[in-house]
Amino acid sequence: MDAVRVLLVTNSRDFAVDGLVKRLQTRGVSYARLDLDLLFSEHVLLDLQDTSLVRVFPSGTSQRIRSPSAILYRAPTHLRESSGHRYAPEQLLQRHQWAAFGRALSVFGDSYWMNAPAATYAAECKPFQLSVAASVGLRIPRTAVCNFLPDFFEGSERVAVKALDSFLLRHGGGDLFFYTQGFSPSELTLEACQDMPLVMQDYITPKTDVRVTVVGNECFAAETASVIDGDWRLKRAHEFFRPTKLPAAIETMCITVAKRLGLVYGAIDLARVDATYYFLEINPTGEWAWLDDAFEGRISTAIVEQLVSARVA
Repeated sequence: MDAVRVLLVTNSRDFAVDGLVKRLQTRGVSYARLDLDLLFSEHVLLDLQDTSLVRVFPSGTSQRIRSPSAILYRAPTHLRESSGHRYAPEQLLQRHQWAAFGRALSVFGDSYWMNAPAATYAAECKPFQLSVAASVGLRIPRTAVCNFLPDFFEGSERVAVKALDSFLLRHGGGDLFFYTQGFSPSELTLEACQDMPLVMQDYITPKTDVRVTVVGNECFAAETASVIDGDWRLKRAHEFFRPTKLPAAIETMCITVAKRLGLVYGAIDLARVDATYYFLEINPTGEWAWLDDAFEGRISTAIVEQLVSARVA
């Protein structure tokens, strides 16, 4: 049996985890990395008789993992590039089953999870996370989940429209993603909206976008260098984030939201208008590597510290 202290459940293109691996190696911490997109090249066995994971590598060497102290779960709740335009039906089936294998590791119930699959999936529900944020005192935009324009948005200049569930599709050689977009009420006709449920919110502008990375009881907040109109991701080439200091009450509420959702890690998006902060969403598997340099590597260090300091229950 290999004594694995930290188990990393991710994929081969997760460069943020590459940085964590280097830190674990520097500290001499035993770890195993499960790239779900590459596991087909191994023989894997999740043995429910003694709750262990057995891996037989192409080289013929094997590894048995029992009761890791901590597990980092970085598998998204939706499969990227899941369009049939790139993958055959058999390949899509395989990808879905390997994703399910990652969730099956929940049998390691005594391990410290960052974040547990059940909590990750629950927290991805936008209406649920918004209700939790409001319950702890964070201000949220007026929100409706609907397939028509509610009357209370009729007098608005613009309405923010989001997908109820995140997705990314590969189509025609490009990526399709539903970014937050602003529409006038006249554009949101019944014909335009009725095919699927949408999230509609008050359109907040002008605003400063704030990304709050929560790791346990720590917050790392960064904000856009300028005031933004619309989704900052559509302006990424022209925007950068710089560290900022949140009001103590807002920081405490961000940490509390993550805890209420059962999350050790969460990437929270806020919008600041003057001194007022609005909670927009939290991503349980959100990226942090793109911000780490601005914090001199302290986000990755905090994540590793959470994993290393964990003890088996």
